Amino acid sequence: MSEWVRKAVIDRLNAVHMHVDAKVAIEGLSDEEAKMGPYEGGRSPKEFLYHIVFWQDFEYDMLRGTVHEVKKGSDWDVGSETWDGLVERFNIGLEGLLSIATNWDMDKEIKITETVSTRVGPALLGISQHTSYHLGQLVTTRKALGKWSKD
Repeated sequence: MSEWVRKAVIDRLNAVHMHVDAKVAIEGLSDEEAKMGPYEGGRSPKEFLYHIVFWQDFEYDMLRGTVHEVKKGSDWDVGSETWDGLVERFNIGLEGLLSIATNWDMDKEIKITETVSTRVGPALLGISQHTSYHLGQLVTTRKALGKWSKD
């Protein structure tokens, strides 16, 4: 895979020319503020970040050879996680994915099951798209709550 693809993957993970930097999108909230939803039944910033981190960790582990079974709904179950803990996990996970994007062969095949596989490059693009989508929801929720001053 050519180097422009590697650069594109790294740019996507870093949100270059896409949207606000992910680290900016999640900074400046207390745990209490992060738990608030914009309306009854609406997801909170904390739920969005938990979901992002859940799948970020899943992809990172998958790329390194461990595929976890996922129980339906467990990717939204925040449990006792704190906002600061999730922010730290997100940042560590992002650094891990960036390290893979920088150092690994983007064409390397990753076996998921006996009959399903992917490659490093497409897997990283997929998680960056997923993260971007939900970061947009997180920022929109912060705006609705009056907890966004970055514009």
